[in-house]
Amino acid sequence: KALPFMEKANEIAEANTTWSEEEKKTNTDETLRTLKTLYYRLQMTDKYNVVREKLGEEVVEGEE
Repeated sequence: KALPFMEKANEIAEANTTWSEEEKKTNTDETLRTLKTLYYRLQMTDKYNVVREKLGEEVVEGEE
């Protein structure tokens, strides 16, 4: 049930123009880490890998 809310929170964090770059990165990274956990638990591998890439984590093809 939390997934749509976290996806929206991430959209807002990425679009926020009032935060400094450091605040934006911190807040965006927090929402991305939460989304990564949710995607992993829900076995949403494609979205999980996209989030890992955004976080700068290495994604190995076929890795779950």
